[in-house]
Amino acid sequence: EIMISDMERAIYKRDNIEAKGRVASQKKGAAPTQAALAKEVAELTKKLKMTTHDATVEQSQVQQLQETQRQKGVEVEAASEELRALQSQADSVLKTLNHQKRMHELQKLPLKHNERLMQNLLAAAEGAYTPSLSEAELQEQLQG
Repeated sequence: EIMISDMERAIYKRDNIEAKGRVASQKKGAAPTQAALAKEVAELTKKLKMTTHDATVEQSQVQQLQETQRQKGVEVEAASEELRALQSQADSVLKTLNHQKRMHELQKLPLKHNERLMQNLLAAAEGAYTPSLSEAELQEQLQG
């Protein structure tokens, strides 16, 4: 019986200590208990680990995005260089085409003149040609 009464007293003391701790922790401005501090430290440690993990993941994603940006930059530069080369080729082809058009026009002038002369000669050979100028004017034009 003595043992039982000692055990009951120990339980009673423990309950009193626990109740006093609860009341003290609920008061404003009261110092936190060691258990509350340990719990808060554990929570902060867990939050710090999660934040560190999130930061590592984000940093990895930033590095991947930077690498993708670098690759896209290289692709854009290559496409730009190809565009410049194609524009240069197009300019060259356009210059060649314009030159050929001018040469064709220059060659057409003597051809038209020669064609008209040939038609006049054929008409004269057939006896159907009548000159637009008088004979004296034609002589003058030939000598002049």
